[in-house]
Amino acid sequence: MKRARQFIVVVIPIFLSSHASAVNRYWVSILGGNWNNTLSWASSSGGLPGASVPAAGDAVIFDGGSFLGIRKGNCTINTTVNVSSMEIDARYTGTISQGANSITIAGTATLGGGTFAGGTGNITVGSTFTLSATAFTSTSATLELNGDAAFTGGTFTHNNGLVKFNGTASQTISGTSPGLYDLEFVGTGHVYTLSSAGDIGVVNRLAISGSSSCTLTSGQLDVSGNIVLTNTSTGDGGTSTININGSGNQAISSALLINQSTLPSVNISKTGGTLTLPAIITVMGNWTYTSGTLDVTTNNSTVVFDNSLSITGSHTLNNVTFEGNNNWIFTFNTGTVLTVAGTLTTTGASNIFINDATAGATALQAQGDILIGNSSTTGGGTGQILINGTASQTFSSTVAAGQGWLPFIKIQKTSGTLTLGGTTSVSRDWTYVSGAVAPTSSTIVFGGNNLSISSAGMSFNNVNFISATGTLTSSLSVNNDLSITGTAILSAGSNTINLSGNWTDRSSAGFTEASSTLNFSGSVLQSITVPGGENFTNIMLNNGSGIRLVNSVSVSSNLTMAQGDIDLNGNSVTLGSSAVLPGTLNYTSGTMINTGFFIRWFRTGIIAEGSADGLFPVGTRDDYRPVYVSAPASGPAVGGTIAISYTDASANSLVSIADPPFTVSVQKNLNWSMNTSGLVGGSYNIQVQGTNFGQIGLPPDLRLTLASSVVGTAGTNAGTPTNPQVNRTALTAANLTNTFYLGSVNPLVTTLPITLISFTAIPENNQVKLSWETAGGGNNNYNILRSQDGVHWQKILGISGSGNTNTDSKHSVVDTEPYSGISYYRLELNDGVGKESLSMICAVSRDAAISLTIFPNPTTGLVFIRGADKMQMSLLNSSGQQIKVAVLANGNSVILNFSQLPGGIYFLHLWDNGKSFLKAIVRE
Repeated sequence: MKRARQFIVVVIPIFLSSHASAVNRYWVSILGGNWNNTLSWASSSGGLPGASVPAAGDAVIFDGGSFLGIRKGNCTINTTVNVSSMEIDARYTGTISQGANSITIAGTATLGGGTFAGGTGNITVGSTFTLSATAFTSTSATLELNGDAAFTGGTFTHNNGLVKFNGTASQTISGTSPGLYDLEFVGTGHVYTLSSAGDIGVVNRLAISGSSSCTLTSGQLDVSGNIVLTNTSTGDGGTSTININGSGNQAISSALLINQSTLPSVNISKTGGTLTLPAIITVMGNWTYTSGTLDVTTNNSTVVFDNSLSITGSHTLNNVTFEGNNNWIFTFNTGTVLTVAGTLTTTGASNIFINDATAGATALQAQGDILIGNSSTTGGGTGQILINGTASQTFSSTVAAGQGWLPFIKIQKTSGTLTLGGTTSVSRDWTYVSGAVAPTSSTIVFGGNNLSISSAGMSFNNVNFISATGTLTSSLSVNNDLSITGTAILSAGSNTINLSGNWTDRSSAGFTEASSTLNFSGSVLQSITVPGGENFTNIMLNNGSGIRLVNSVSVSSNLTMAQGDIDLNGNSVTLGSSAVLPGTLNYTSGTMINTGFFIRWFRTGIIAEGSADGLFPVGTRDDYRPVYVSAPASGPAVGGTIAISYTDASANSLVSIADPPFTVSVQKNLNWSMNTSGLVGGSYNIQVQGTNFGQIGLPPDLRLTLASSVVGTAGTNAGTPTNPQVNRTALTAANLTNTFYLGSVNPLVTTLPITLISFTAIPENNQVKLSWETAGGGNNNYNILRSQDGVHWQKILGISGSGNTNTDSKHSVVDTEPYSGISYYRLELNDGVGKESLSMICAVSRDAAISLTIFPNPTTGLVFIRGADKMQMSLLNSSGQQIKVAVLANGNSVILNFSQLPGGIYFLHLWDNGKSFLKAIVRE
């Protein structure tokens, strides 16, 4: 024994002196001992004790090799450990006790035997962690695994500690899933693959941290505690499932933005307690609700779905966002209804499809606001969004037409008001059941798929059809404009479209009218714009401000004029589709004004005198001057069309037209142009009526003539001097193709009105010379009006007429006291029978003249102003209100577009360097 001790003493220095680089160290303590003892270590399996204590870079091995035939004993770690690797093989039967010391293993940890009793210090494994046979109790602090973890055998006891995965490369958890207390995945830009058999249980806390991506792939985590999200990277998630299944209260905590700490699939299957959601949680995997109470209001939570995923299980969330960062499909499984109590939002620039396993079934119940911010040009889906909140809701959009497409929409509110705003595009059916809807300034766009619209009981503001076929299953009410563009078709069926704004059809397919009715029911002028023409079945005009045609239209069945004018605007309205189907005019009031034709189909047979069947309700905005065509004795043998256009004029002409036994000597230049097509046979009467033809003594003084002759026979006139009825009888079908004028055979009593040819105001020194010329004479009185602002007027001079005369007359006066700066003048005419009219306004400046050229005036569209390119300008209506028109610059000219303005007088005010100019422009 003495020699043995001497041998040991001699050998130990040899081992110490040889530890110059990383080596293997074998545990050889026989009775058990401390880590930090050289007598516990050997340099070979079962070798002599006395090797140095393992240091950084050394490999530590606990194996079954014996020393002096005695197996190795327990190991007590009594110091900080930092080694290259650690291996416990199946032959080791002792216990390794960590205590309070930290353990750092730079490489692998292979645990194949014995017992490991974790303590309170941290354990870090730099590479693969393999538990195959050891009874392993983890530290109560942090077990950090930076490589793969394989749980192929042995036992794992969590010791209420944290297991942290924090590798510099992707990591895999394999074997049999362990039960953990706290689990943390650090986002290092790599993937964590959960391939172990069974679910990984986390009883206290699951954390996702770091600043780089953290993706969990495959497998399932059963979390019965809280979830803490602090990872700030975006777009992670994965295919794993986080199953939240605690029986007590749980919370997901986060103070992050959308798409940070993105989760994989989430399954909520709580057996008790409440799950509290954070302010924002983003999910990229499937979302399944099985059971449990959710608290979505404490943190005003928002759940963001950002990937193609499925949603299963009916439940309620607060705010929900569908994020379109890529082309995503959100599928609601059979029977699933997600109720959104807060705001439902779509965002992103890629396509979003909200699909249901059953097309048209309710997928989402929106009980709060809806905000569409997705800008993709495709999307929609087969699911239905049911808007059924009991309080006031807004349904608005921040994107353009044809963006952010939605699926089926159904409105079924029992209380509160749904307010529409922005431009919202709908790709599936729109169904209104109940509730107050305020359309405000919104636009609803229909397209993407063939769809139906059931909206009786609500109104839209603007409606656009841009593709596919939109079919009405009930009446449609639009408070502003309706347009059909692109490849869209509006199929109206037998329904009524109540329109308060403009009708525009620029679609290549257009309007399928069937037996529908278009009811113009606005309060301001409405227009019909159809570049290729439009066929309607029924039109009702219920707008006191009237409608304006931008293109020609046809009405095959019923044209109802209840109130308001039809501004033909150089176009035509055709009533009827054939001699067999001539259509019906239901007339109460209103006039077809401005140039253009009203074309009517006539069937064979008698046309009663004064019948609406022969009425052409033409005239001007101020004066109704209709034509009645009748065939009371012999109607046409072959039906056809008659077209009539009225042209207004205030001037008279001196004529000499024999209409025995009288001669027509004064003729108004206004006229009714008529032509026929296909009409054969018959004997016709024409009657014209109207107001403000001028000074009329008695209706019998009037005649209906051609420009220089007559056709047919003068009939018996009727009516009153203020509304005469002038008849022409015994006309053939060929006679109807002519232009008819109104004349007088008694020019001394029936003079017809005067016409103002010109009115000018010219500065001369410090005075203004006012000159005017009238045509056709008459017993006329004149008043000169002057204004300092073009709005407020005062009479400065009155002149009595020179008695009845059929000749033109010229007058001039001088204003000796014009205003300093700009003076505005206009002429007031009184024709002696109570009718007054006003001239256009002339402006005169006492300063240096402004050189301007304005043409054409009157205008039907563009007005060119030369010399105004450096001037400021404004445009006023006759009430002095400033209005806007399109303005173009062309060299030293400015071009104003009056084409969208109603007819009337407008005042152009220009000024530059203290000089100002006011010009009246007439829009015909």
